[in-house]
Amino acid sequence: MRIAISSRNRLFREGIASILTTRDNCEIVAIASTAKECLAASPHNPPQAVIIDREGSSQADLDFILGAKVYGKFGLVLVASESQVPGFENVIPYDSSGLDLARAVREVAGPEEPYRKQKRRKTPNNPFELTPREYEIALMIGRGLNNKAIAEGSGLKEQTVKNLVGAIMRRLRCNTRVQLALRLAQRSSEQDPTGPLAP
Repeated sequence: MRIAISSRNRLFREGIASILTTRDNCEIVAIASTAKECLAASPHNPPQAVIIDREGSSQADLDFILGAKVYGKFGLVLVASESQVPGFENVIPYDSSGLDLARAVREVAGPEEPYRKQKRRKTPNNPFELTPREYEIALMIGRGLNNKAIAEGSGLKEQTVKNLVGAIMRRLRCNTRVQLALRLAQRSSEQDPTGPLAP
């Protein structure tokens, strides 16, 4: 399940992310100071649930996320000191456990969306039978980018990039990033001398 976290409090954001990444099937797709930044950070991989810190959010943030929910397909979990906040159906107290938070997120997230399952297809632009996202990451590796730079360029979390890099390297049977870059360069030069790795 894809989760976004919004709070002006860095400790809150990182703590919640740490708690949820240890849970099965949880992927943090965005972490930001404001709700608007949070939703903008993951346009290609939208969250199924957004966790908002009441104390670490302005009233404008709360109004924005409630308005965005009308158009988006995501659930909201508000972590707050009060038990009821107008507009929010799922409010959990600050002293809740990680398990309580995970249950609340799972309740509002709903089922995994089918478009999330991208098919691997061999095409002239993608000769390796990778998903579009995997191929995009492979090309970035081929350009010599490290995981941090790939995460910044793709809007993914660095841990997600690390997982994707491992999957790509296993699929293409490469032991190092250099081998992967050479394989991409070789394949692209066979098809087009300017290839996708050209600057």
